[in-house]
Amino acid sequence: MGSIIKERMKLAKFKGVEHEALLSLLVASSALRAKQEKIAAQNKITPTQFFVLRILKEAHPNGLARYEILSRLIDAQPDVTRIIDRLVEAKLAERITTEEDKRQSLARLTKKGLKLVTDMEGQMDEFDNLLKGKISKKDSQVLTAICEKILDSLD
Repeated sequence: MGSIIKERMKLAKFKGVEHEALLSLLVASSALRAKQEKIAAQNKITPTQFFVLRILKEAHPNGLARYEILSRLIDAQPDVTRIIDRLVEAKLAERITTEEDKRQSLARLTKKGLKLVTDMEGQMDEFDNLLKGKISKKDSQVLTAICEKILDSLD
């Protein structure tokens, strides 16, 4: 087992099966991220910017506060304000204030942002279905359960 990972990392052997599993997960995650980055770069944005746009699309036409966006991201990004700033600069999002609390700003999609995220969804749907047909539904469920265990153990 693990010959692809062993070869890629130039390892003679793993410290144990848990070490092999951890490295396998990290290498697979890195490869998946690289694929996401390539898709996003073709559209002149980052994967995180895409995920922010996708989150804002779910709330469209309303906006969301920074903390709501942050809580929905795959990777917690402490610089979510800067990410939104870049989207505003690119005219993909805008900031609005609410009548209830003028101090709080919400980010929401512009027409340009809505068009971009809609156009990119086909490419990202293709990415989201990468495992379909490559591993069984049962293996997908086992992988999900394992990831849940890992996340639970880190809290």
